[in-house]
Amino acid sequence: MKKVISMTLALVMAASLAACGGGASSGSSAAAQSTPAPTPESTAAEAQDSTASAGDDGTLYGTASADIESTVSSLTAAYEALTADIATYDDYVANVDRVEAFYATVIEETRNLCIRLREYGADYVDSVLSSGLTCDEMYDELDVLYDDLYDDAGGDVYDEIYDDLMGDLYDVFYDGILKDAYDTVDYSDWADTHSNEYDFWSDAHSDIYDEWSDFHSDIYDLWSDVRGELWDDDLDRAAEKLADFRADLQSLKEESAQTGSAGSQAASSSAPAESTASGTAPEELVDGMRPDFKNAMDSYETFMGEYCDFMAKYNESDGSDLSLLSDYASFLSQYAEMAESFETWDSEDLTDAETAYYLEVQTRVSQKLLEVAG
Repeated sequence: MKKVISMTLALVMAASLAACGGGASSGSSAAAQSTPAPTPESTAAEAQDSTASAGDDGTLYGTASADIESTVSSLTAAYEALTADIATYDDYVANVDRVEAFYATVIEETRNLCIRLREYGADYVDSVLSSGLTCDEMYDELDVLYDDLYDDAGGDVYDEIYDDLMGDLYDVFYDGILKDAYDTVDYSDWADTHSNEYDFWSDAHSDIYDEWSDFHSDIYDLWSDVRGELWDDDLDRAAEKLADFRADLQSLKEESAQTGSAGSQAASSSAPAESTASGTAPEELVDGMRPDFKNAMDSYETFMGEYCDFMAKYNESDGSDLSLLSDYASFLSQYAEMAESFETWDSEDLTDAETAYYLEVQTRVSQKLLEVAG
């Protein structure tokens, strides 16, 4: 499977390079243009400057960015308070309940943040559809949704919570205090504590990725669905797509309010599974699939969907938009990350459900590629 996916992506990117090299790089003004996601160290002013260069889209990103920064600041303060009380192995054991609770808090806060970001997106689309602009003008205006929310804000959430905060937790506990205690405490106690911490972290890491990925995919679908109807000059259908999105969002809010962090806490407090021969704790299967496997497949499909949109944009271009070169560079970078993520999967490790899902994803992706080629 790994070889098939890698070869598929390589051929796709090679085709893109040939297309971009065969003529002037260009794209219709109606298509989305990727802008680099701000680093966690970016200030609010720097973030506004970066989005301003892409057009009059500072308001949506400003709202989203302020919420993200507020959430991250709150989590960072809680993280610093927690780690200030845990400097040794004994400190960790005495505060393990606080550690577990903090992981649950990060999951819940990320979930709620992603719900609010969806709301900002829906409100923005609503303002565009009620602006009185022509369908063509609204089509162009919705690039702001992609640039500000899907690209920039989405990048911020991934970088600052999934990557940075969770990375810090891994380093300070599992790979820091607990690892350093290997030679100083009873091995049996140490192994249980070390394994439990990995389970806390791994479960939270997977859940946070799911929350981010679902938000990311939902915003992309909203952007793509509404623009598709505007392309057909069907404002009523565009409004229906927004209404469907809001209905799904309301269901998500109700579900979140009912469950809270109970599910995450239950998963974290369950007895840890024994480690595999490689030393990595096995994951609980969901619908017969490992969560990391499904995340990888979904990310692959999302990436290929974006690639197809990019190629459609290129095919419609008139040779005047040089930003396609920047877009292409972004795809190359994403391709490198995508290829690396598949290095962990070997065909002989797949369950029957994973094999079936892989084939489903490949079929859908192949259909999209055929449509673009046609």
